Amino acid sequence: KISEDIKMRGIWLYDNGYVPDGICEIFDFSERSLHHWQHNLDTHGSVIPPINPSRGRPKLLQADMTHDTWVVATASHGRLRAQVS
Repeated sequence: KISEDIKMRGIWLYDNGYVPDGICEIFDFSERSLHHWQHNLDTHGSVIPPINPSRGRPKLLQADMTHDTWVVATASHGRLRAQVS
């Protein structure tokens, strides 16, 4: 993973007239990545875009339901342990 600092240095060099091929060779990233980070900076004000809230799997259980399930599971575990002993 390339740090935000390195991405910003690459963008700075690009904005100040350095040749993209040279920048990418020095920092070992692609010219496509450099342009992608420039786009993110122009669009979002950061080389790292904001997190998309629609990504990931939605939770099926709410917090109280998760807690209740945990309580039941730990209570059942204690009873099973007592029966085995």
